[in-house]
Formats: sequence, structure tokens, C-alpha cells
Amino acid sequence: SCVRQLIQHSEATAIIARHLLGKRPSEGSNQNGNREKEDLAQSAFAKGFVHDIGKLVLIYNNPEQGAALYEDNWIEKGPDEINERDVERRAFGYDHTEAGAYAIDELGLPSALADVARNHHDTGAALTDDDDTWDLRAVRAANLVTKAMESSYSGLYAQEVSLDWEPC
Repeated sequence: SCVRQLIQHSEATAIIARHLLGKRPSEGSNQNGNREKEDLAQSAFAKGFVHDIGKLVLIYNNPEQGAALYEDNWIEKGPDEINERDVERRAFGYDHTEAGAYAIDELGLPSALADVARNHHDTGAALTDDDDTWDLRAVRAANLVTKAMESSYSGLYAQEVSLDWEPC
């Protein structure tokens, strides 16, 4: 159940991230600008799809503990101030962002995928106007949108989401 929810969340995040950058105005109206815009949108899709791969790594390496931790609505059983990544660190020794970035690096996949796995929750990171940060912004926003959607798309737990979109 938790793996199915994670995959649905990743799919929804990928689709929304692609859509967000597909609607972004092109730098130029030429065919080259449209191709770059489409490439950026497809890159955002890939990054959105793998942003939470670290949760799969945690579940795979610790199936019983992972299933117990990520069962439906687990976060609602604890106090409001519980942070998912802090709980993961206590349970596994590292959180899903660290596990995801490590796994992507070990698989020899592009470093841009590891960067988004590592930084998709880090709203304090400096963002520039280059394409990599546009992808990251889209994934952050899409992740928040999917967490605000009904539970089948929210990921491993539904949560209240701040509507402060400035960090995105």
C-alpha cells in the first residue's frame, strides 16, 4: 500500500512539474526556444518522478520498519510538530533525501537527479534563473500541490501544506 501511494505521488508530482514548465513562457518564439522549453518540461518530469526515490530505498532496505513508518496516515497519529525527515533519521539513521541522492549517485545516474532528490525540501537553497533551478522549483511546487490533493496522490501521508509559494 505505501509503495503504491509513493508511486502515485511521484507520478502526480512528475506530471504537474512537467505541466508547470510546459506553460512557462519561452525566451524566444522560434522553434529552438520551443524545443528548449519542451526539453526543460521533460527534465522536470524525470526529476519529479525520482524526487522521493529515497523512500523506496528506505522501504526496500528496511521493509518491516518502512511499512510501519509509512503506513496510511502515520503522521496524524503523532504530535503536529513531528517532522517526517526527523522521524526517518531516527528510524533509519538518514532521511529519504539523503538516501535518494546516495542511490542515484551509486547508480551512476545524472547528478541533476541526485540534486533534486537531495534538495526538493530545502527551501533555503539559493535559486538562480538557470534551467536546473527552474526544474527544482517546479518539483518543489508540484510536490506541495500533490500533498495538498486527496490522499491517493499525497504520497505516504497527507499533510497540511503552507500556501506560501515564494520558496517554490
